[in-house]
Amino acid sequence: MNKALNFTPYRLLEDNNVNDVDDNVNDVDDMCSIVFTNCGPDDSSEPEQQSCGGHLLYIGTISLTFLMGYWIQRSQEIGLRELTCVELYGDICAVAFLSFAISLTKWHGFEKLTCLSKRPRHDFWCGLVRYILFVVTILSTTVVYGIMSNIPLFQSSLNVDLSDDQFLVYVVLFSLMFLIFCYWIWKLFSCHSTKVYCNPRLENKIAFIRLLIVLTAVTVISYVVCASDESCDWHVHHYFFGIILVMLSSPLLDNWFDLILHGVFWMLILETQWHWTVSLDSFFI
Repeated sequence: MNKALNFTPYRLLEDNNVNDVDDNVNDVDDMCSIVFTNCGPDDSSEPEQQSCGGHLLYIGTISLTFLMGYWIQRSQEIGLRELTCVELYGDICAVAFLSFAISLTKWHGFEKLTCLSKRPRHDFWCGLVRYILFVVTILSTTVVYGIMSNIPLFQSSLNVDLSDDQFLVYVVLFSLMFLIFCYWIWKLFSCHSTKVYCNPRLENKIAFIRLLIVLTAVTVISYVVCASDESCDWHVHHYFFGIILVMLSSPLLDNWFDLILHGVFWMLILETQWHWTVSLDSFFI
C-alpha cells in the first residue's frame, strides 16, 4: 500500500510569505534541538529510524577503534611504522567519512541493536552487551591479525606462487567466506527456522540483493579493465573486500552474530589504513 510522502518539516517558503515557519520549529532552541537530536522526519512507524546519537555512536566507535587498534599493532612489534599526525588525522577522517556514509543508509540497523533505543531495561542491557561485543570483536581480531602477520605461512598473496600449506590457508579462507554468503542467503528466506533469530525486513533484503549485484559488477569490471592493460597487475586488496563486506552486512544486521561479522569486516578496512597507502586508481594494489 502506497504511503503519501510527508514533506511538512521541509516545506519551501513562498516569496510572499517569507516569515512563515513550521509550527514545530518556532524558535532557536527548537531548531538546535532538532539539529542535534533528530535525523529526518519524526516517523515512529519506521523501525529503522535513526537519531543523531546513533550516527555519532557508530562514527565515534569506528574512529576510536582505529586509534586503539593502531596502538595495539604498534605494541605488537610487527614492523608497523609510526604514522605522522597528518597521516593519522587523514586516516581517521577517511574511516569516519566511510562510516558516516554507511550509517546514513535507511536499512542500517546498528542503532536498533545497541543500547540507544528507548526500550525496557532488559533490552537496554542486551543492546549494551551487543555493542561491547562489536567493539571487542574489532580489537580482538586486530590482535589476531597482528600475530598472524609474524607467521610466514600467512605472508603470501594470490598473485604469487603458493606452497601447499599456503594454498590450504586460502582454501579455508574462501570456504569461510562461502559459508558467510550461505548464511546471508539463508536470511533472505522468511522460513520458520530463520524468523526466530534472523528476520530482516523486506526493504533490507532488497537492499542486500541490489548491493550484491552492483558490487559484483564493479569487481568483475575491474578485472576486465585491468586485463586490457598489460602493465596492470590485478590484485584486489582486502581493503576493497572489507568495504564490500561491510556494505553487504549492513542491511542484514539484526542479531549479535551479525555484529560480530560486521566488526571483523571493519577490521579489514582499519588494518589497511595502518599498513598501506590505498591507491584508488590501481584497484587497491
